[in-house]
Amino acid sequence: MSAAPPHEDGAVEAAQAAESAGTANTAKAAEPEAQAPVDQSEFELEQPVLVPPRGLVWVTLAALSLSAAGAILLAPPVVAVDPPSLNLQTWQSDEAELSDMRRRIQALLRRYPQAEAQEQALRGEFALWLAQEATQGQLGVEHDFAARLHLARAEEQARQLVLSKGPDALQAAAARFGLQVREALEELLRSMPAGHAGLASVDKDIPHSRLDQIAPGMRAALAGTGIERQLRDGALEPATQLVVEALASQRILSLGSRVTPRPALPSDVQGLLLRWRVEAHEGLTAERRAQLLAQLEAADPGYPIDFTAGVWAAREGDCQAAVAAWQRSLARRQMPAQARANIRWCQAKLGRQP
Repeated sequence: MSAAPPHEDGAVEAAQAAESAGTANTAKAAEPEAQAPVDQSEFELEQPVLVPPRGLVWVTLAALSLSAAGAILLAPPVVAVDPPSLNLQTWQSDEAELSDMRRRIQALLRRYPQAEAQEQALRGEFALWLAQEATQGQLGVEHDFAARLHLARAEEQARQLVLSKGPDALQAAAARFGLQVREALEELLRSMPAGHAGLASVDKDIPHSRLDQIAPGMRAALAGTGIERQLRDGALEPATQLVVEALASQRILSLGSRVTPRPALPSDVQGLLLRWRVEAHEGLTAERRAQLLAQLEAADPGYPIDFTAGVWAAREGDCQAAVAAWQRSLARRQMPAQARANIRWCQAKLGRQP
């Protein structure tokens, strides 16, 4: 046998060596590497991400916008309603009228500057009567002999004053009493501590006031009227001053029951007092206010009765009655602008379209 050529033997050996190396490498690659840790995150499932179809977002937004626009178009329109006119101020009159009333009072007091003996006796007996009335009440003093005696003596002194000095002397006595009561009331209101509960609490805060000395029971009578809220800078407003004085003067003039003609307040002061009772007196019942409204309508046909009745109904929360009253006010052409505005306001509160 002849031997293989030398170069063929070398090629065979090289091929065998390459085959052996490839086998070794393949085996080595198949073995896991002990040093390299396995990353478990590679085997976790990924959460699917929902990607909306192209254009769906814009379609959705457009649909929402159309829905909102439709809701606005279908909703009832928002109507601006002016604030109501619920303040009743006609009782305060104008400045010229109030000045005329004050000038007449001052002129009367200048004519009778000194309290006559009959006036002093009258005031003394009347104060005793008022004290009994404040303690026992109006019904109680009617059946009390001692109290009735004080009243009878005061009435006799009033008659003697008119006989000796004339009816204006009793008018002056009443005006002087009213002026003193008003000044004592203002003094009492100024002296009340901050945060006081009103005139009704004066027994606890100021048990002995000059007002209670001059006119026993007058403080209690004024407590429920709301008149104390008219105090400005330590003094009552001019119209309120005249109201307080008129209320007190009426008590003195009532003693002239046996005088002919029976003395009374001047007509303009009576009108002021009646308007105040109808518009501003906070202690009246609805029935009493209706009676006074009828009196005021008879005395002053031009007074806006229905408008005032509507304001009180609205203040008490009865918008249906208020609207009916203001519609009557419109029919009578009394305060039409305010009545219309108030009707719209009440209809809005009732949930109706004006």
